[in-house]
Amino acid sequence: MGNKKLATPFLKTEEEARQQWIRLLTSDEHVPVDVAFKATCEITREYYPIAEYDMACVGSWSATSVKEHEEEYQVAREETVYVDKYGIEYKSAGEGRRPLSRTVWDTKTKTVIDRMWDTYGDIGPLRLVEQVAISDVPDMDWVNHFEKGQFVEVKDGFFDGSTLMPSTVSDAQAEKQARDDAASDVARYGQRDVPGDRFEDYSLDTFGVEKSVRVDKYLGVYHVVYHYDGETYECYLSGGTDSRDYLFGPLPVDESIKGHSDLLEEQVSKNGCFKQGVFLVAAVPLLLLGYFGIHMTGVFLQSWVIFIAGIYFVARFVLARMLSSKLKKEQAQFSGDNAFLRKRVLELAENDALSDEEKQRTVETWLSEHAASSASGQSAAERQIANQKKIKLVLNVVAVAAIVVGVVLWLLGVAR
Repeated sequence: MGNKKLATPFLKTEEEARQQWIRLLTSDEHVPVDVAFKATCEITREYYPIAEYDMACVGSWSATSVKEHEEEYQVAREETVYVDKYGIEYKSAGEGRRPLSRTVWDTKTKTVIDRMWDTYGDIGPLRLVEQVAISDVPDMDWVNHFEKGQFVEVKDGFFDGSTLMPSTVSDAQAEKQARDDAASDVARYGQRDVPGDRFEDYSLDTFGVEKSVRVDKYLGVYHVVYHYDGETYECYLSGGTDSRDYLFGPLPVDESIKGHSDLLEEQVSKNGCFKQGVFLVAAVPLLLLGYFGIHMTGVFLQSWVIFIAGIYFVARFVLARMLSSKLKKEQAQFSGDNAFLRKRVLELAENDALSDEEKQRTVETWLSEHAASSASGQSAAERQIANQKKIKLVLNVVAVAAIVVGVVLWLLGVAR
């Protein structure tokens, strides 16, 4: 086992890390708008050790292979339909309709097994690289984003000015973890070689490591501890250049912004394409059936109820579409205003030409104006939602009244 040690140098400065942290933090729409101005932070360089094992592995597998194909077959069932005097069929009974029973053949599909047989195979030698975190490293996979050329060999004094995180995993535990991970990978590789359309009872029967070379790697991380409104939060930033490599813990949250955003998101989703589609799909056949029934079959009462139901669903479709459109505009406006204000506050916070007092007064003015605008927008959204509820109530009353009128007219017609 080798003793070679490699590490990722810090490829950006602490100031660049600070700027990245504040940009990422302010990009979250639920974070308080003034966080760029009020948050303070301390940044430390930390190195997290990772054990990398370059392994040559072999193994053997066994399985039951299956050759199969799909076949169609017919299943008979009895179906009852109702026929009127014009020979038109219906799914339900009605005035002037007589029942008619008939045999219907449904096509189904089944899987037919042609052959099952025992299969065996060998794997490797297969080269695998397994990485094992040997410290309490945060949940991140940044080491895979570093190119080989970005790792440098550790020399004396390399970690000066940085905190080297202690190892919490023994060499034996790390090697066992690497072997277990390699065994899982070898088993997955072996599955590719199993013949047949599918397999059962697959197992890795033997596994061995012919050669293993360990390299200790150290991942450079900027650990940001920041404070806002009396609370402390954490963030981890890669010392490399990949913009994807960061990890935030819990974030400060502006509940008023989050509440407004969640309300809009919930209502847009609730009245979105799916709900509109359901109303529209229900409305069209109901309108056609109702209209046809009233004018062609003479079955007035049932057809009238069906027709009214169709009109009701059309109205609900129009309502949902109108509300969704209005709320989407409000959502875009709200999100855009927040993003614009965050950008202005961030630029102001980084403007060294102004004193802290001037910055404070400017931010307070902006926040006051923004709060008033946001409250007005939220009130407008709540009014739109409340108005839709009132209109739905009126629609329900009108629909019931129309059905009652239809019943009365039908009864009067029968009485004659």
